[in-house]
Amino acid sequence: MPPRLSKRLTCWLIAALAFAAVENGMALTISRGLGPEPDSLHIHQAQGLAAINLLRDLREGLVTFDAAGELVPGGAVSWERLDGGRRYRFHLNPRARWSNGEPVTAEDYVRAWRRAVSPQTTAATAGLLKEVVNAVGILEGRQPVESLGIEAVASDRVEIRLRRPAPWVLEILAHPVAFPLHPDGLDDARDAPVNGPYRIFDWTPRSRIRLERNPEYHAASSVRAEQVDYFPIEDPASELARYRAGELHVTETIPAGRFQWLSENLPDDLRVHPYLGTFWLGLNLRHPELGDSVDLRRALALAVNRDILTRTVLGAGELPAWSIVPPGMTGYAPAVMAESGMSQEQRETLAMTLFARAGYGRDRPLRLELRYNTSSIHRRMAVAVAAMWKQVLGIN
Repeated sequence: MPPRLSKRLTCWLIAALAFAAVENGMALTISRGLGPEPDSLHIHQAQGLAAINLLRDLREGLVTFDAAGELVPGGAVSWERLDGGRRYRFHLNPRARWSNGEPVTAEDYVRAWRRAVSPQTTAATAGLLKEVVNAVGILEGRQPVESLGIEAVASDRVEIRLRRPAPWVLEILAHPVAFPLHPDGLDDARDAPVNGPYRIFDWTPRSRIRLERNPEYHAASSVRAEQVDYFPIEDPASELARYRAGELHVTETIPAGRFQWLSENLPDDLRVHPYLGTFWLGLNLRHPELGDSVDLRRALALAVNRDILTRTVLGAGELPAWSIVPPGMTGYAPAVMAESGMSQEQRETLAMTLFARAGYGRDRPLRLELRYNTSSIHRRMAVAVAAMWKQVLGIN
């Protein structure tokens, strides 16, 4: 079981003066820090927060989130919960259009979902749809994609069948993996028609992604900014510096260890909101030692001091994670690791016992490679975890 960190707060810095142009009737361009360059803008490949933030500006699912983070109608104007929560019927917004002017139809959702669960697609987040009837069998190659529990019962009605009641399904429908897909958008994500409030105007890799307002969006009159410029910036400290210099109006990448300083020195700019998410280290189960020994994997998990990671390394209100699903998910109480009730000293003692039982120690040291992306925050986390493994278990 890999070490985990539950991030319960998302932090933003917002320059209030950026929005004065709207009040004065001027065309508004918002400049946003994006963090690392998006891994992909295809709804079936995107994983990182940078890509998901962009996709939610470009596309829209059956439901979406309002400014308060509450679920509201998006591509659908209404829906019914049927058969005790095992079936949902959505009525599409008759004004929903692709950016090329064509209507968004029920078939666009069926096409997208079938493609998401197809083994040939290898969609990064297809597992989010596993509660849909036959999704697991399709992902495993045992059933045809046509058997997936989504149906266009009419051009403006989509019906979804679940294998069991899943109270969280509406939140999944606001995720990019559940967005509709135009027939011309199967491969080229940058030039594909979109159905969200914005469309891509131009993209200079590692420099700027400019979005412009999509006039075909069903609620285009409520979109206040004409353009949004996203700036990919690998280093959170550099992004904060550009914000303080007035080059960015919005940044949600807070450098590790700077939360307290920001709350004291820029209190009017700082916005802190609840955020459901769990961050973890994945273990390579093809590695002979890691794949064959549950004791070793448990030892690695228990040797990590989650309290230090959340309070000292990050320090922005994150919570130590003792479950895969974070607390706060509507209608669900997550199963929690039994070791969460132990003191850190007890967990480390158990980790050393499990490590020895797995056959490791001074006479048989273990070397591991810990990989992370280009984010400086992830580097700080990786360095801290490696130090904990070294101190408790002697791992190099």
